[in-house]
Amino acid sequence: MPIAYCAQTPWLVDTNIRGNIVDPLDFEPDWYGQVLWMCCLTEEVQALSDKDLTRIGGQGFMLSGGQKQRLALARAIYSRCEMVVLDDIFSGLDSSNINKLCERLLDRHTGYLRRKGITVILSTHNAKIAAFADQTLVLKEGTVLTHKVFHASSPSSPNENYFLDGHEDGRYLASPEQQASQPTSGDLSSNDNELNPKHTISRPGKDRSVYLYYLKSAGLGLSFLYVVLVLVFAFFQNFSTLWMKWWSAASTKSPETAHWMYLGVFIALGLGAVIIGAASSCAPLSWLSETNSGDILNRFNQDLELTDMTLPLAAINTTKAFGACLLKMIILFVVAKYMSLTVPPLLIVCYFLQRYYLRTSRQVRLLSIETKAPLYQHLSETLSGISTIRAFRRQPWFERSNLVLVDDSQKCVYTLYMIQQWLTLAMDLIASGLVVLLMILIVFTKSSFDPGSSGTAIVTLMSFTQSLARLLKFWSLTESCLGAVSRIKTFAQNVPSEMKHKHADAESPLFSVSEKVEWPSQGAIKMDNVVAAYGSHPVLKSVSMRIEPGEKVAICGRSGSGKSSLVLCLGGLLPIQSGSIQIDNVDLVNVGSQDILGRLSVVPQDPCFLPGTIRLNIDPDEALSQAALEGFLEATHLSAVVQKMGGLDAELEPGLWSAGQGQLMALARAIARKSKVLILDEAMSRVDASTQMLMERIIASHFHDCTILSIVHRYDNISAFDKVALFNDGVLVEFDRPDALLAKETSFRALYTSSH
Repeated sequence: MPIAYCAQTPWLVDTNIRGNIVDPLDFEPDWYGQVLWMCCLTEEVQALSDKDLTRIGGQGFMLSGGQKQRLALARAIYSRCEMVVLDDIFSGLDSSNINKLCERLLDRHTGYLRRKGITVILSTHNAKIAAFADQTLVLKEGTVLTHKVFHASSPSSPNENYFLDGHEDGRYLASPEQQASQPTSGDLSSNDNELNPKHTISRPGKDRSVYLYYLKSAGLGLSFLYVVLVLVFAFFQNFSTLWMKWWSAASTKSPETAHWMYLGVFIALGLGAVIIGAASSCAPLSWLSETNSGDILNRFNQDLELTDMTLPLAAINTTKAFGACLLKMIILFVVAKYMSLTVPPLLIVCYFLQRYYLRTSRQVRLLSIETKAPLYQHLSETLSGISTIRAFRRQPWFERSNLVLVDDSQKCVYTLYMIQQWLTLAMDLIASGLVVLLMILIVFTKSSFDPGSSGTAIVTLMSFTQSLARLLKFWSLTESCLGAVSRIKTFAQNVPSEMKHKHADAESPLFSVSEKVEWPSQGAIKMDNVVAAYGSHPVLKSVSMRIEPGEKVAICGRSGSGKSSLVLCLGGLLPIQSGSIQIDNVDLVNVGSQDILGRLSVVPQDPCFLPGTIRLNIDPDEALSQAALEGFLEATHLSAVVQKMGGLDAELEPGLWSAGQGQLMALARAIARKSKVLILDEAMSRVDASTQMLMERIIASHFHDCTILSIVHRYDNISAFDKVALFNDGVLVEFDRPDALLAKETSFRALYTSSH
């Protein structure tokens, strides 16, 4: 039976909003609009420029944490599964959205899931949400502590007309007043062809500067030495044929004489070819593989592999084949003078042949490289969401999608193989024609050919056409690999650099942060008309505030109001379009992003684990003593947990850590950094009440003299903050003491009241 599963960390794919909700089911506009409304997404989708066809980026990068959760919930509701499993999805939502979702989905009288009789399994640490359940299980360390069964006492809303049975298929529609504000099929983008836009394939023209770019990267001196060695290798490999002809002629004239000189030179030629060939095979090769999706994954995987693994071998074989063709042509002219008459027509034929072959094979090779990008993206997204895919029983659809992408990528490979076979056939036909012509010359001009010259000419001619075919094949491969170099060059030159952006915006030289500089020393933060945006979508609009050293500021607002964007600006990760942010009178535009992040303590919403030991995760710089690290673990109540896992030098396994333990680990890392500015990005949204109280005590004890900016959704402890900053649609609407805001009719008071 398919199960609609919403993981604690939402799984989203890099497509548009509609694709994440609907795929692989059929698109039903009316039902789709209902789902958006039930999941509180209607207004936010309508505010986007492309409506529900707006692409959300990998793992929903363009969305806030709450929007990701509601989008994953919308996928579960749209599926109409008979069972829904929700793994703590309400933790990242504000109280207003929680109330609406409970009313529209879980309420006994108005909830869609209630009315349809859909089984819901929900994990939560929010008692208000748990009150909507028929049964509750309280767990501790894998053991059921209490099991309660409720009947008719579950909370219900006074409004019982949220849904009416208006269709024979059992779908629910909102009341007429609510339907007027819901999106209809006309409000949403209706171009189904845009749902899964095809990956665009680039058609780059020839860029001769790529050759120089690659040679400079390798080193011009080494490149010149390589060309010389290739010519020497070609001489050693091919001159032996002419030497054997001379040896044969000398042996015919003086059969009784020993020819040790000829034997010695022949052996030397062979050894020279073997030594140079072996030396070229021992060059160290290294390549970088970056794990990401789509084009970026293709760039750092396929392109770098082509550049570091395939291109050197292709270039070596190309130059070897060119040198072999050159030497064999010289030998052919020496032993068969009349064959020189065939060179002009042969070159003309080869010119048109290579022009047709190289142009076609180069484009096919580029297609074979770039059609792998959608395949890599699909594999990456499938692996990250395998539990969700299995719960929904959608393995067949993903398997079919994978096979389609594999077929698309292999079509080019098969076509390229056929083109190469065509080239082989064409070169074999040319070789056969030239050999026939040479035999005719030998028969009709017997006086001009001795037996040694005849054999040498035939062998050289046959191997010459083979070398020519190899030259064309490897030249085509080199050209396509240089296409990868061209894309890497474009990537290196065109991708914006954080440091270049800092240099461009800074009016003064960049502020150098060394280990001896204590910055920030006080933690004073000043924002002056800060404007920031993702592309053309503004997320912060003229934000101005002043935070004194040691102040504790709660950053509040609904999902998507710009709270997390403010934190990104403070960390230098989101560029500021205008305005300024100063910490201790130092403008952040004059400080490198790495220096900013290295001097701030941040506890993110999701636990961040580094691959390595527990010690590395607390002290990445490895600058603290064993006693200090044990003290931090003791302060965060993690000593017993770490000892159970093997101590500080044990490998950290993320799967063994709960969300609360992960946040305590992040808090231990923040304590170890000893920064004057602490940023809490919804750090307590996914922990239970006891863990939240523990984290609050730890923060009060270790960061009492630090400036703290905390994004909060729970307002029970709001009085512990000195100031409250309320955001709405990227605008700072209120900034004052919590008691002052609660004493007046303010937006924060309304938000506070709705959460209780």
